[in-house]
Amino acid sequence: MGGGMARVRGKSGSRSASVLIAIALAVALMAADSAAAATINISRSKDFITYNRDSVKISGRLQTDAAGPAVGNREVKLYEKPYPYKRSKVIARTQTDAEGKYSFGGVQPDFNTRYRAAVGDPGVEARSKLKLVYVFARGGLSTRATRDGHAKSRFRLVFAPKLPTRLGGRKVVWYFHRLGTSRFTARDRSRSKEPRRGLLKGRSRFKLPDGRYRFQVTYCLDGPDKRDIGLGPPGVSRDCPRSFPANGRTLSSGTASADAVGASLSGSAEIVSASSR
Repeated sequence: MGGGMARVRGKSGSRSASVLIAIALAVALMAADSAAAATINISRSKDFITYNRDSVKISGRLQTDAAGPAVGNREVKLYEKPYPYKRSKVIARTQTDAEGKYSFGGVQPDFNTRYRAAVGDPGVEARSKLKLVYVFARGGLSTRATRDGHAKSRFRLVFAPKLPTRLGGRKVVWYFHRLGTSRFTARDRSRSKEPRRGLLKGRSRFKLPDGRYRFQVTYCLDGPDKRDIGLGPPGVSRDCPRSFPANGRTLSSGTASADAVGASLSGSAEIVSASSR
């Protein structure tokens, strides 16, 4: 009786041991499968786009080592994290082709946005690095001559109304140069106005001698800390001065935006003063 019981215990122990070994092997196989080396890269067709006008293509390739699973027909998710870069969400999905390549066309961020591609299929998990796409406001400058010989300039910038940064009250410097010369002169200064979210305006009126002129306006969009505000790269505006340049300051043609006030956006127009018509 006692020996029988011993044999039963032995069979039960063998079965338990077999079950434990099978589970261990299954876990090991699953771990090996899930640990398959995989990488996914990401690239953008453009570094900068203009708000509500351009789009960008996000693409890349999924790769595994020689012993890993096939890279074709794997689902790739595209994540976006818009300024101020606190939350991300999936905005599109696609499948890799036979070579592991993927692409997302027509991506149109409202303001500076970071993108990441990720794969989470069984056996293959990979996340790309973040890729930042800069967005510039859509703007324009118009200038005309008044009958009393003044130049009257206006500019407007259009951007996403949901941009969390307010842009009103920023520095604006107005320049001109006479055609045939190569230097811009700072002629007026003002502050931008934001009459509603998504719209920035500015205007200036100043007297000029008779002649033909080209006009330039620069807008300092950086905050006091010179950080990213969601429109364009922060480095563009890092040289915005603490005070306006004095009227009459001259600059080499073509460097007004970069060297004078570090403005992020600029435009130009040409007029003939009233008395020269």
